Amino acid sequence: MKRITISEVRNHLPSLLDEITHSNEAIVVTRHGKPVAKILPFRRGASGRNRYPLRDLPIRVSRDFDKPAPEPWEALAR
Repeated sequence: MKRITISEVRNHLPSLLDEITHSNEAIVVTRHGKPVAKILPFRRGASGRNRYPLRDLPIRVSRDFDKPAPEPWEALAR
């Protein structure tokens, strides 16, 4: 992974973006030799909507959803 300074980013951002696009690799931005940011290539992929297919479906709660089930309560009463 390539490492560059903040001043290099300021001076060469368009060419760095071209490099990231063509190489498909991230670049680490450093300040005083320490990493502070990472510039990643944009990847088209599944949107959040596709990752959660049930998100937009309506839900229905039964009227007796909080009514105790008979079997577990009988086991606890013993």
